[in-house]
Amino acid sequence: MSAAAVRARVDGEWVEVDNSLVAGGAGLEVAAAVLPMTFSDGSGDRPLVSMERDGHDVSFDVPFQLPEPSVSGPELTYADVLPGVDLVVTVNDDTTGFSEVLRVESAEAAADPRLDELTFPVETSSGVELRADGGALVVEDAAGEAVLAGPVPTMWDSKSPRADGLVAPAEAEANRLVEPAESEAVASMALVVGDGEVTMSPDDGMLTDPETVWPVYIDPAISGSLNRRAAVRTVYGTKYDFAGDEGAGLCSTAASSTCSGTFKSRLLWQFAGLQTIGDLDPSEVISTTFAVTGTHSYSCTPQPVTLYAVDDFDQNTAYPGGPNWLPLQTLTVAHRAGCPAGQEPRRIEFDATAQGRAVAAANTGLMSFGIATDESSMAYWKRYGWDASVSVVYNRAPSAPTSARATVPDAACVVGAARPYIRSTTPTLRAVLTDPDGGNLSGNFDLLDAATGALIWDPGRTAAQGSGAEHAITVPAGVLQDGRAYQWRVNGQDDLAAGPVAACEFWVDLSAPATPGVQPVAGMPAIYTEGPVGTGGVGVEGRFTLTNGGSSDVTWYRYSFGDSPQKTVAAGASTLVVVPTTPGSKTLTVESIDAAGWVSPTRVYRFTVAFAGISDAWQLDEPAGTTAANAETAGTRALSVSDSTAHVPGIGSDFAFKLTDLGLRFDAVGDSASTSVPIVTTDRSFSVMAFVKLDDTAGTYTAVSQDGEAVSGFELGHRVDPSCPTGTGTCWAFWMPGSDSASATPFAALSSVPVLPGSWVQLIGVRDAGRNSMRLTVCDLGSAEEPNPSQEPLTTADVTLPAAWLATGAFQVGRARTAGAPARWWHGSVSQVRAYTGVIADAETNVSCQNPWVPPDYGSPAPTEPTPPAPAPLPAPSPGAPGYNAA
Repeated sequence: MSAAAVRARVDGEWVEVDNSLVAGGAGLEVAAAVLPMTFSDGSGDRPLVSMERDGHDVSFDVPFQLPEPSVSGPELTYADVLPGVDLVVTVNDDTTGFSEVLRVESAEAAADPRLDELTFPVETSSGVELRADGGALVVEDAAGEAVLAGPVPTMWDSKSPRADGLVAPAEAEANRLVEPAESEAVASMALVVGDGEVTMSPDDGMLTDPETVWPVYIDPAISGSLNRRAAVRTVYGTKYDFAGDEGAGLCSTAASSTCSGTFKSRLLWQFAGLQTIGDLDPSEVISTTFAVTGTHSYSCTPQPVTLYAVDDFDQNTAYPGGPNWLPLQTLTVAHRAGCPAGQEPRRIEFDATAQGRAVAAANTGLMSFGIATDESSMAYWKRYGWDASVSVVYNRAPSAPTSARATVPDAACVVGAARPYIRSTTPTLRAVLTDPDGGNLSGNFDLLDAATGALIWDPGRTAAQGSGAEHAITVPAGVLQDGRAYQWRVNGQDDLAAGPVAACEFWVDLSAPATPGVQPVAGMPAIYTEGPVGTGGVGVEGRFTLTNGGSSDVTWYRYSFGDSPQKTVAAGASTLVVVPTTPGSKTLTVESIDAAGWVSPTRVYRFTVAFAGISDAWQLDEPAGTTAANAETAGTRALSVSDSTAHVPGIGSDFAFKLTDLGLRFDAVGDSASTSVPIVTTDRSFSVMAFVKLDDTAGTYTAVSQDGEAVSGFELGHRVDPSCPTGTGTCWAFWMPGSDSASATPFAALSSVPVLPGSWVQLIGVRDAGRNSMRLTVCDLGSAEEPNPSQEPLTTADVTLPAAWLATGAFQVGRARTAGAPARWWHGSVSQVRAYTGVIADAETNVSCQNPWVPPDYGSPAPTEPTPPAPAPLPAPSPGAPGYNAA
C-alpha cells in the first residue's frame, strides 16, 4: 500500500492516475482520478467542486463569483475573484483531493473586508454530515467513518527561500501553492462548521504585519485519501498531509542558511484500510517493508536514520509525534543530488516486519510509522518524499479441505461407527483444496488402519494446482483388505504452511450378506405360517419379522408380496404388517442389502391365507321348540327361540330346492332368538350372513345383531334413513355404532338394492379390520311367485369405521339393542344365519348368491401363485412404511 494512490478505475479498466484537468460535460474533470472530481468552468451556478466517494456526494463552493479559469495541468487559476486576489486550485498528485488557496497579492488587497471572514457553502447527500475535529474539517458517514477530510486550515507568506542548490525558485513557487516552505511565516485559522457551511477567519496579524512578504496564501485543503502523513516540528507547528518532501532531524541556522530557524522535525505516516492484515495471525506475516524516497541529505556522508513504529496520529499531533517510538530498523544512508552512485536520491526500504505482526496481533486496520534521526547535529538531516509505501508479504495456511469423499464407489466423509462401507480395494480418494491467498496447493494424503492407527500407505504430495481445484489419488491394489476399517487423511500444503487435516473412514466389504430369515410374529390375530395350510383370512392382520441370516452389516431389507412393487425397510425396524385382501396362496420375497450395497440371495416365503370359515351356522330347520341348533359347534352355542316365534317355511321350501327348509317368523314384540355367549369379535374382522324376507318398510328392523351394554355392536337388516341411495328413504343396511353408547353416531353401509316386501334377499355384512372399514352385499333372490336366484350380488362401497369396540353380549336374531333394552324387532322371516371369522371372499359371495342352496364356504380356493423371478436391483434403498394391503 502506498501513501499515494497509483491507479484509478476508468471506464471499467485500471489505469495510472492522472491529475490533469480536462473538459467534461459538467465542467472541468480530473483525467484519471481515484475520487471523481468536477470543477467549475465558470459557467452557470456550478459549485467550485463536486466530489463523489463510496456513493456519497459532496460539493464545496466559495463566496465569490467564479470566472472562467485558466488551466495548467492539475492547476486551475480563477483570477481576481476579489481585487488582487486569485483563487488557485491544485489537484493532489494521487487524485484523492485538492488544495484550494486564495493568493492575496498585496496589503491593499488584504484590506478588503470580505477577507475578514470566509464562508464556504457545502452540500452533501443524505447519510453524511460535516463536523469539526480539533480545528479541522471532517465529512463523516452514518457509521462515523471519514468520507473526506481536511487539515487545520493555514495561511503563509512568501519569504523567499535561501539558495542552497536544492530548490529552484520556480519549484519553490509551485510548492507554495500547496504548502509553505520552512522559512515562511505560517498561521492557523479558526474553523467553524455550521449548517451546510464552513467558516474560517484569516489571521489578521499576518495580513497587517509590515514584515509579511506578499503574496499571502490562504489554504483550506480537502482530501479523500485513507492514508495520512505529517511533519511534526518544534517550530512552525505540524504540516499535516504535506506535499512534496519534508525533513527529519535538526535544521540549524548555525549549520545552514537554508533553515529559517533552528528546529527539530520528525516525519509520520499512517496507512489505513489494512484490516486484511489485522485479521491475520501474527505468525502469518512473513515480512513488512516500508519504502520512502530519500530526496536530500545534509552531505554525501552516510548517517543513520531510523524507522519507528508509532501510535496512530491526526492533525492535532504535535512534536515529538506521540509518546511511543519503537525502533524497527536503522539504516546508514546518504541520498543527495550530486553524490556518488548509491548515494543519490532514491527509494529507501526499511524492514518493518515487527510492525506488520503487531498490527495483526492488535486486529486493527491502521499501521503507523515514524522516521527520525539524531537531532543533536544537522549532519544527520535528511528529507523524504510524501509518497511512502508499505508492503506486507503474508501467507495464510490452506483452508480445511472440502468435499472430501471416496469414489468408485462413492462414500461420504464420515468417521466412527457411521463410517460407510465400500465394495472395492482400489477406491479413489478426493478433496477440494483452497488457499485463502489464492495460491497453488498440493494435497497430502495418508491412509491408516482405523483399528491400530498404523500408517499403511503414504503416496506423497499431489501435483500443485490452483486454489479450489480437486485433488484425487487412487489406492493401489494390495493395500486394502476385506473386512477391515481404514482412515484416510488429507490436507492442503503450500510452500510455507500446511492446512488443517480432514479425516474420513470406510469399511472394505467384498461379500454379499446371507439369505435373510422370515419369521411370523406370534400373538397377532393371524400367524401366517409357511406352507399350504391356510391360516388367518382376508382382512386379518399378521406380521413377519425379518432377520439378517447372520450378516451383521445388513442395513436394509427389500421385499415384495406377490407381484406388488418392491419396498424397503430399515434393518432396525424390520417387522412387516400384512392384511390380506384375498384368500389363497401368497408369496413374500425378501433380500438383505448391506452397507456396501451388496444384495443377498432371495428368500421366498410362501404362506396361505385361509378362506373365511363359518364359525357358527343356524339352519333354523327345527319344526318346533325353543332351540335352534348350531350346525358348526356340535350341540353348543345354539339359539334360544322365544315361545311366540313361529316356525315357517324357509327359502328352500319357497323356491322348492329343499322342501324341508324352514325358518323363523318374527311378527310381534318379543319374538327373537339369541345365544348365551357372543359369537363374533366385533373389534376384529368378521362376516355375518342371513336370508331374510321383510313384511313391510315402515320402520328400522334388525334381522341379526350382537348385544353390547347399551347398544348393539352391529346390526344387519332394514333401515329407515334419508341417506338411503334407493331414493325411497328405506334400504337394506349394515351398521355399527362408534362406541357402546346410546348417543354414539352409527356408521352405516346402505344398499341401493330396492326393498320389496315379500321377497327373499341374502344380506352379508362384512367388518374388515385390515382396512378399518365395513360393507354390505345384497343379493335379491326374488319371491316364491317370482324367484330370481341367479341375480348378481351388489356390494356397497367401503365405509370407514373410525373406531372399533368389542360387543360382549348375546348374538341376536330378530331384534337389536338400544339404550340398554331390546328394540327394532324384525318384521318378517329369517332362514339360515351364518357367522364367519374373517372377511368373506368375493368368490364365496358370488357362489352363495347364485346358488343359495350351497353354503358360501364351499367356494373354490384361489390358485397357488407361481414362484416369482428374482427382482431386478433397485438403485439406492429408501425407507418405506412396511406393510402390505393387497395380497
